[in-house]
Amino acid sequence: YYGALHMPIQESQLKQSLRRALCDQTVAIRDRRRYVEEKWLRNRRTWMGFPFTRYHASDTSTSNYRIPAARRVIERAVVRGVKLLTPKVKWFEVAPSGDVDVDSRRLSNVDNFMWYIIRKKIKSRSIISQLVRCLILYGMPVLKTSVMVQNGMVFPTQRAVDPFSFYIYPETSATLDEAEDIFEDFLFSYSRYQTFADKGIVDPIAADELSRPDWPYHIVERLAYQGITDPTANVDSIIDSVGDQLRRTTDGFVSLTEKWIRRDGKLYQVYIAWNLHGGPRIVGFFESIYDSPLYRTTIHRPLPGETYTTSQAEDITELDNVQSDMFNQFIDSVNREQGFLAFGGGSSLRGDRFTFKGGAKWDFGADQPRDVMQFIQPPVTSTNQLRAWQITNAMMQSMGGAGTIAEGQPGRNMPRSGTAVESLINLSLADIQDFA
Repeated sequence: YYGALHMPIQESQLKQSLRRALCDQTVAIRDRRRYVEEKWLRNRRTWMGFPFTRYHASDTSTSNYRIPAARRVIERAVVRGVKLLTPKVKWFEVAPSGDVDVDSRRLSNVDNFMWYIIRKKIKSRSIISQLVRCLILYGMPVLKTSVMVQNGMVFPTQRAVDPFSFYIYPETSATLDEAEDIFEDFLFSYSRYQTFADKGIVDPIAADELSRPDWPYHIVERLAYQGITDPTANVDSIIDSVGDQLRRTTDGFVSLTEKWIRRDGKLYQVYIAWNLHGGPRIVGFFESIYDSPLYRTTIHRPLPGETYTTSQAEDITELDNVQSDMFNQFIDSVNREQGFLAFGGGSSLRGDRFTFKGGAKWDFGADQPRDVMQFIQPPVTSTNQLRAWQITNAMMQSMGGAGTIAEGQPGRNMPRSGTAVESLINLSLADIQDFA
C-alpha cells in the first residue's frame, strides 16, 4: 500500500456517525445483486462440468455421461484472448526519444528491470488469463492496481479481483467513474490484519473480539463444487478448548470490507470489520490520497444505464446441457441397437422381467427354448442422435466465438487457401478480437 507510507489521521468522530448508515447500505447493496450472482454461479457450474437436471432422462439406461464441451469452448476463447493481449515482444519502450545520448548499459538495465517487474512481480500473463476468464464467465473483469513493500523495496502490483466480492453502486453506473460507492469484501487472516493495523491503516482488534466469520454463500458454493468446505469448518471444538490458538488457526479470520466513497467532492477510504462480538465496526476512515479508486473494470456488453448485462458464457450454458442429453441418448440408442434375444414359450410372464438394453436375454420359460429362439433387432436411431449432437456442438462453437473456420476446418464448398480463407478466419474470430 502506498497509503502506508503517508498515513492520514483517522477521523473517529465521523466514523461513529456514519457507522450504522454505511453498514446498512453495504448489506442492502449485497442483497440487491443476488439474482445476478445466481446467473454467475450457473455459468461457473457449467464451466466446472457439473450437470443440471436432464431434460431427457433415459428410462432404459443408467448412462449419464457429462461432456464438458462448453468448458472447452470457453477455454479456447480464453487462450486466444490471452495470446492477443500478451504478445511475445515487449510492449514498453525505455529508450528516450530525440537526440539524447544515454549509456546503452543503463538502457539495458532499465529494460531488463521493467521486464522483470511485468513478468515476475506483476505476473501479467496470469492476471490477463484470470481477467479474460472472468470476462467470459461473468461479463465483468476487475483489476486492482497498487504498490507493495517487500524487504524494504517498493514494487508496483496488480491482482484480479473476484467479481463476486466487488460491488458498484448505483447499479446504473456503466463505468466506475459514474459510481458513487465502490467496495470489495475480504477475508483476512488475523495475522495479516495485524500488519495493516501496525501501519496505522486500520484500528487494532483484539483476538478475543473476533467471532467466527460468516462466509458468503457464493464462496461456500464454489468451494463445494471442488469438494472443499469453507476454511473454518469443523474447528469449533479447537477454538472453544484452546482460545489462545485463535491467531494460529484458520478460524482467526477478519471479515473486512474496503469502501471507496465520494462525499463533498472528496474521496474517502472506509474499512468495516464485520465478525466482531459487539457487531460491525468501522476500523478505518480517512480521506484517500488518490484521485480515484485503485480499481479498473470493464463491461463485456455495455449498455447505458446498466452495470450488469449478459456474458458470453450465458449464450452456451443451455446448449451445453442439451448436448450432454443428446450424447447420452446416442449412447442409449447404440446400446439398444445391439438387439435382444427371446427364447422359450411359456405364458403368464411378468413384464418387468424384460430389460430393454443391448444383449438382453428374454426367457419365456419353455422346456425347449431353442425351438422358439428369436433375435429381435430394434430400428437404428443412433445416426439421427449423433447428427443432432454434432449440430448442437457446432451451434455452441459458433455462439461461443469460434466455428469450423477458426478451427482450421473449412466447410463444404468453402475456400481452403489464400486471402479468402484469411478473411474468413478474421471474421470468425471477431468476437474474440472484440473482447480482447
